[in-house]
Amino acid sequence: MPDAGLQEGEHLMVDATTSIHPQMPAGIQMRMPGIHLWIRHLAVEAQRCSRIVVMRMRRRPESPRFALDRAVRVITRRSGTVFVLILVLVPLLAFRSAAAQQSGKPYRLGFLSYRPCGQSLDTNGPFLQRLRELGYLEGRNLVLECRDAIGQFDRLPDLAIELARLNIDVLVSEGTPQSLAAKQATTTVPIVMVGVGDPVGNGLVASLARPGGNITGVAMFPTVDVVVKAIELLKEIAPGVSRLAVLWDPTNRALISIDEQLAAASRPLRIELHRISVRAPKDVEPALAVALDQRAHAFLLHPLPVAPRDMQRIWDVARAKRVPTVTFWEPYARQGVLLSYGPLVAEVYRSAAVLVDRVLKGAKPADLPVELPARLRMVINLETASAVGLTIPQSVLLRADEVIR
Repeated sequence: MPDAGLQEGEHLMVDATTSIHPQMPAGIQMRMPGIHLWIRHLAVEAQRCSRIVVMRMRRRPESPRFALDRAVRVITRRSGTVFVLILVLVPLLAFRSAAAQQSGKPYRLGFLSYRPCGQSLDTNGPFLQRLRELGYLEGRNLVLECRDAIGQFDRLPDLAIELARLNIDVLVSEGTPQSLAAKQATTTVPIVMVGVGDPVGNGLVASLARPGGNITGVAMFPTVDVVVKAIELLKEIAPGVSRLAVLWDPTNRALISIDEQLAAASRPLRIELHRISVRAPKDVEPALAVALDQRAHAFLLHPLPVAPRDMQRIWDVARAKRVPTVTFWEPYARQGVLLSYGPLVAEVYRSAAVLVDRVLKGAKPADLPVELPARLRMVINLETASAVGLTIPQSVLLRADEVIR
């Protein structure tokens, strides 16, 4: 690519390896893979007409869009052929749109988080990683605005309204309470929900196939059958479990729906459930004290609105007291839970990033069906099994999708 500092009067030759603007970011060229092919065709046509297409560019900052406008005028004046003009204009119309976004203000993405913002928008997490793969880089063409209300869920409606007023392009809502607050806050800003349970039953969308309104997304929370299956697998590993401490967040409507069905569904397993509320990090220690006082044989962990260090405290206590743990929230298996059975969470968040990309490119949420997890996975943590004194039966290990050693 030529040096960006052209002197006045110098010529920039248009060929198959030259950008039509010397300062054009490489990101734009990557997003328009056909641009070099178009330039090659243009050069061939110009030679056939015995003309050379050049652009005189002055040494002053120019936006890509201004340079493209100049290119149209120069090529039209010098070529004198309708064919070349059409050849230039068709790709330029699409190219100018990308260039305008690159040179103009970046996209603004609002994120109403169920977990602490730093956890939900982890730089190395699946959501931001997928956005980077799609060409969105924070600090360049993407601005993130995140709000969380850990332990203060009565603030969710105000936080949703605050985000909607920030002139954002898309609002991502993580979790059912957050998605309900987002829906109440705006009917115009596109909403992409993630990690929600039963979006139809909770009144978020009209149907999965045709969500309607300004909202779409990826549902994630399993049915009660999935939770029961996780408990069944635990019973295969630890047959003596009969008292199960359920650590859950009662402010999450998706979890309430599951809990209402879980008591009846777990009776055939002869499991006695003890529900213990964890609404914020401050609730972790009291919840553990109650669970141990009730002599729980195992912990069933729902997704909790706490930081990783708080979850680590649960793992530490469970190991020290030799209490097995089970969940349907797959990331917990990588953090220390004994067994997880449920959707692959990383895939869910990557799918949400793709929906964000489609909305930013002009798709209407009402026309994008709500997606469901593609598969369920069983993950077993052998390190945790050893710490709590359990041997995983070979019959269970053979069915596991992943074994963490």
